Amino acid sequence: HALTGAVGRLLHEDLVTVTDLVGLSLDETRTVLRRHLGAEPRPESLQRLYGATAGNPLFLRELTLAAERSDRVRPGPFGIEIEPVRLPAHVLDTVASRLGDLRPEQRRIAELVALAQPWPPAATLPAEQADVDDLLDAGVLALAEPVDAGYLHLAHPVYVEALLAGLGANERAERRRTAAHRLLALNEEPLRFTALCLLSDGGGELLLADLVWAAEYAHRAGDHARAVQAAERALALAPDAPAALVRASALSALGDDPVSYTHLT
Repeated sequence: HALTGAVGRLLHEDLVTVTDLVGLSLDETRTVLRRHLGAEPRPESLQRLYGATAGNPLFLRELTLAAERSDRVRPGPFGIEIEPVRLPAHVLDTVASRLGDLRPEQRRIAELVALAQPWPPAATLPAEQADVDDLLDAGVLALAEPVDAGYLHLAHPVYVEALLAGLGANERAERRRTAAHRLLALNEEPLRFTALCLLSDGGGELLLADLVWAAEYAHRAGDHARAVQAAERALALAPDAPAALVRASALSALGDDPVSYTHLT
């Protein structure tokens, strides 16, 4: 957030010292959670919280307290389990206000990046480059590693949630389809897979061959739940032996727990 009011005046008059801090590391996040919970967090819970907060202590605190209020924190055989929860509304409102000054063109670009990140530089239209530069300067977008490749992502995971929360279902579907068509034009396998997933989620039309290819690609990449989803969409269009084989293999990889995959069908 921009510093305004009394703090802003002190800063302008060079009467305060600004100390930039990096976010918590994964180990520091584990330490914070262990001290608060009185026991080690389950590794999967730790990774999920670390990914959602990107080391921001405020967001870590709010998500953990929200999980506790919702009775989603409980002991497990591999540590304290913290089930996913949404950020409290007041935190999302604060983040949304940070994005409220974006022009419509800038916000649309940020929404496309949020849905398809990491966003390849070749997917940015020439007319959008100035807005992308402004979003980078404002700290809304950031360069993904390796920086030299020029791929973009939102500067913090919470920005994604705040941006997408402001979209209606039809708008979100339209953004997914727009991002998908940009990625498909680049003719690269990983981008093609992302594009097909976006089209599927956005209600776009997919050919049988595209669905089978996506199912096979997801299965090879270890995303077995997405492989099941794509294979079942393919089989809904027509009987197809490769799709049936991928579906069976992916279900086998997911194990016997039907909860792992039925929510995607």
